[in-house]
Amino acid sequence: MFKSHTNHLGFRIQLTLTTVILLSAIGVGMIWYSSSERAITQAIEGFYRQSNDVVKDHLDEFFNNVRLIYKQQDLMADELDTIVQDKTEMQRYLTESLRKHPNIEHFYFATPNGGLSLIGRDPDIVRFNLPESYSNYFEFIETERPEAGYLHRYIIHPLKRDNILLNSQEYYDARKQPWFFQALANDQAIWSELIKREEQQGELGVTLSKAEYDQAGELLGVWGMDIDLTPLIDELERIKISPNSVITILGRQGTILTSTRPDHVAAYGELKTIDPQLTPLLYKVWKYRYGHTTDVSPVYRFHCQGQYWLSYTGYYTLDGDDRVTIVMLSPLNDFTSVFMTAKDTAIVLTLVLMIIAAIYGYYGNRYILTPIQRLTNAINNISRGQWGQTLNLKRSDEVGQLADAFDDMSRHLEQTITHLDQEREKTAKLNLLLEKQNQELEARVTARTVALKEANNRLEKLAFYDPLTNAPNRRFFWQQFNEIRDRQGCWLMLLDVDDFKKLNDTYGHQVGDLALQHLVNICNDTFTEPDFIGRIGGEEFAICSLAPDEITARRLADNLLQRLSSIPVSLGDTQITITVSMGITQCEPGSKGCFGIADGLLYQAKQSGKNKALLISLEERR
Repeated sequence: MFKSHTNHLGFRIQLTLTTVILLSAIGVGMIWYSSSERAITQAIEGFYRQSNDVVKDHLDEFFNNVRLIYKQQDLMADELDTIVQDKTEMQRYLTESLRKHPNIEHFYFATPNGGLSLIGRDPDIVRFNLPESYSNYFEFIETERPEAGYLHRYIIHPLKRDNILLNSQEYYDARKQPWFFQALANDQAIWSELIKREEQQGELGVTLSKAEYDQAGELLGVWGMDIDLTPLIDELERIKISPNSVITILGRQGTILTSTRPDHVAAYGELKTIDPQLTPLLYKVWKYRYGHTTDVSPVYRFHCQGQYWLSYTGYYTLDGDDRVTIVMLSPLNDFTSVFMTAKDTAIVLTLVLMIIAAIYGYYGNRYILTPIQRLTNAINNISRGQWGQTLNLKRSDEVGQLADAFDDMSRHLEQTITHLDQEREKTAKLNLLLEKQNQELEARVTARTVALKEANNRLEKLAFYDPLTNAPNRRFFWQQFNEIRDRQGCWLMLLDVDDFKKLNDTYGHQVGDLALQHLVNICNDTFTEPDFIGRIGGEEFAICSLAPDEITARRLADNLLQRLSSIPVSLGDTQITITVSMGITQCEPGSKGCFGIADGLLYQAKQSGKNKALLISLEERR
């Protein structure tokens, strides 16, 4: 059944039209999909780099605001000499500084002998069984004398000076703390270490310390303040580039300092670290970033948790060699929803175009083939003696002209037969005259028969030859090709005119028709019998060649390309040179799939620059 449809010209035209539209839509869709996805990825990378700069700016602003305290101390050097010598003034100074700078968690001063005076926020009222009203008080810790000793803990109001003693703690020597001796080794304030605040569920902070000297260069002591990093989380939330993006700040060993993702933050007094089971997203980025011996791109795309992610890694350096790592992650789905909608729309549009092509092909086939079928039926009826067959096709094209000629011939033939019947009824007296008339009639019948044969020949030519190029059409070509291939084998050469659509758009379809006729003429001059050419598509042709070997087949193809390049199409003063791409394969008797192989080579020739012939022999195919 399928074979019978494939031999039907209308079915083949409709199938070809639909296939061309489908292949064009798939090719354009793939190019569009690839370029669109690349553009989205590049845009996300640009957002990441900008967001990384914004995070660094927030960190700079966050830390530099704290440094201003020490810069202000440089302007009040004389007052500080007095303050550090007076416990009351020291408490007042620490309290005022803490109250004016909400980012500072603890502000303290250590004497050269290891003594300590410290003011801190948020006293632990639960631990010391204090009323809720004390939650806004400050915590004051100091050694009894300006030297290493036991610490005393107080709770004080930020504005009043009432000290409530809570307890005395263990022996404390500030000189043994890292921030103390690191400050002595630097002239400026230094971020001396990351600290973990146990009582605050493992939240992270940094210590900024600075050594203080008098005018004579003697050490007065070391200032220190602890800065809480957790307020940065609000800033990070505001600069996320998508709802499901994650921004995380990591320590040197993969410790999660702070993150916009709740399951990454500290819990139960312990900071979380990167783990392949608990934090798979961060683990993949960390493994990629630190699993290479050379520098890698800060942007990394990977698959995790059933979807694709894009990450960006940046760094922020504290004082010395200490630094934090900024990791930003976003699922690609956050950015591709509109893209996927457009892709679905393109698929629907392709299906609509295919349906339109099918409908157009159906009615186009009816318009072309129905008159031919009517003409065939009329001829068959006449051959069975049913005179008076007419088509009455009111059309001005070539098919209409053929129908008009047939109607004239049919009416004339009917009149002739009627006249013969009347003549035969005459009496015997007119036998001699009748015989003479019969001879004349036979001559006329012979002439009409010749005319009918000519009409049949014209019909045959329309059925088996392309009216534009006078080359065998697709059906007749493949019929002849299959017979030659099965009998002795041959070469199949597929040709396609390069940039034919552009030629039609530039010069018009009439020039395009002249170009096709020019191509067929050049092919007929290049290939001699028994080789022959056929038109199998709009600008696509096929040649069946009995070349004895591969060298001869390649020479014929090269000769055709050279002749096309050297012999242009003449349009008055304009010379147009056309080129073709060729796919050539050798076909042995009984072989199948020759067209697919040649078509694939033709496609490769198109993709690799056009105006060339690609050939494959039986030995290469095996």
